[in-house]
Parts: sequence; structure tokens; C-alpha cells
Amino acid sequence: MTCERRHSRRVVTPFRSVVRYALVITCFWHLRLLCAITGEQLPQSEFDLLLVSQVTSISDSEGYVYVLFFNEAYLEKTKSWVCNIQLVDAAVISKTVFITSNERTAQNLRNFVEHLHVFAFNAPSSGSPYGTYEYFEITRIRLKIQSTFIEHGANVFLIESDSVWLLPVGRYIDEYIATNRDSFIPATDRESSNPLISAGFLYVPSSEAMFFKSYYVMYSTNLRKLRGVRGRIHTQDPGEQHLMTKLLHEYNERVLWLEDCNFARGTWYSDRKYRSRCPRPRVIQNNYIISISNKVRRAKKWKHWFLDMHGTCISIMPNISRKIDQVIRM
Repeated sequence: MTCERRHSRRVVTPFRSVVRYALVITCFWHLRLLCAITGEQLPQSEFDLLLVSQVTSISDSEGYVYVLFFNEAYLEKTKSWVCNIQLVDAAVISKTVFITSNERTAQNLRNFVEHLHVFAFNAPSSGSPYGTYEYFEITRIRLKIQSTFIEHGANVFLIESDSVWLLPVGRYIDEYIATNRDSFIPATDRESSNPLISAGFLYVPSSEAMFFKSYYVMYSTNLRKLRGVRGRIHTQDPGEQHLMTKLLHEYNERVLWLEDCNFARGTWYSDRKYRSRCPRPRVIQNNYIISISNKVRRAKKWKHWFLDMHGTCISIMPNISRKIDQVIRM
């Protein structure tokens, strides 16, 4: 079996991918040994090399790679999501690279479930309030990382742990990508009549590396103008979703929007008409609500929480359909 890097039309065999990854791993551990002997820190550039190699290796072998960013505040939410996926679509886990902003949080997730692909990178404090410059700066760093992956030939599917997967998604998405590999494939964070890119469920092909780099540069340039502004700036910078949606339209890019009944936004929880129209989504984003405590509370209320009272994975999928039926009849 072979997978094709669309931006260069170069065939990458699994053997070549494995050899490339093995060489990077060997060099990395030699470097770690040297750092341990000298007491020096592992250079960020070498760490990035290992991360990029892992991402491209999965994309080469699977056709694309899921990328999930999270911070320390979302650690328990991310654990719950891992438990959720293990019950619903376990094959997704091996295709997912988890990226967080400090090593302590990364190690915590590694200890929770073995064999996860978890990486950490140096970033500003991830507890910045929504709408502040610091909040959008974290977004900029994440976009830069995504752009690097895509430039190196990875087809990236961005997902978030702040969501619930109620039905298998992997094979469903595989079918979309198989026939639309060079298209953007996003869920929408607004009504389908006026769609908005969902930053929590978005496929970006490597063939669009130039577009994504331009998008990142434009976002970074716009954000730089607001450096030093105190308080919330979201009224001046509505976020990356709005800019990307605008650019996709202006450049007439190929976009295949996912159905909002299968991939629902957070208004599904509060909008009774939306729930009645789409009673059984595959994925629901837990957005359109502020603060992690409120998100967790809502997830638990709807039985969309997959950790038990001891913080370990539950072993049986809760009867979510009954809960939905009860709420719809209210």
C-alpha cells in the first residue's frame, strides 16, 4: 500500500517512512543522552523534528493524521475524550497526536493511557482569558505548528477534546477524504446557510500548504498590530475561524462542508429545534459556552463524560440516547 503526498506528487512507501522515522528516533536519543551527561536542555528544534516526524509518519501510513491541542486546564477533559474514543472508535487513538504546552501535562496524559502520541512545546501560559491578546497568541503558535506539519507533507485533521463522539467517525471520514483528498473538509460553527470554519473539526490537505502558510502569515500580521492592548480584543480580532472562512471564499478554494446533523456545534445543547432536527449527531462540539467548569458540568449533565469518580475510564458506553429523548420531550 502506498500513500501519496499531494503537494509534491511523490510516492512515499511505508518502508521509507519507517526508515526515516527510525533515523530521527536514533538521532534524538543520542542527543538526549548527551544532554543528560552535560546537564543541558534538549534543544526545541530537535524536539520539533521528532514531533514533525511522528506527524508525517502517521499521515504517510494512514493518509492523514488527527492533531489535538490541549492545555493543563483541559487535561481531565482530554482524559475523558480518550475514554470516549476507546469506547466508540478506538482505531482513532493510534492516528492522533496530542500536543500540549508543558511537559508535566504531557507526562500526566502518557501515564493515564499507554502508547499515546503525546508531545509538549514551550508556549505562553495557556490559562489566558478568552478574547485577550495572550489567548490569540496561543492560537497563533498552534497555527504555526499546523503550518509546519502541512509544509512537511502531512494531511492534518484538527480535532478537539472539548467534544463528544457518539458514533464511529474514522471510516466515515475516510470515505470523504478518499474522494476529496485535496479539499478542505470542515464542520461548521454556524447555520449551514452561512457556514463558519470549525477550529475543532477541520481537515487540511498538504496540497494546500501555500494557502495555509499565507493564512497563518496574515493572521500573525493582524494580531501583531494589537500587541500591548489590554483586556479583551476579540471585537477587533474575531479569531482564526472568521479569517480562514473569508480567505477560503475569496480564493475560491475547494471546501466540502460536513453536515451539521452529523457534526454538531455546541448550540445543539441549548437549541431544542436543533436537537429535534438532529437527534443523533456523530460528534458534538462542546462550544458556545464559557469556562471549563461549565463545559464539564454540561458534559456530565448530558452523560457526555467518560471518567468515573476515581478519574479512570468508564467501561460501558452510557445510555446517551435515552437522555437525549428525555430532554427533547421537555
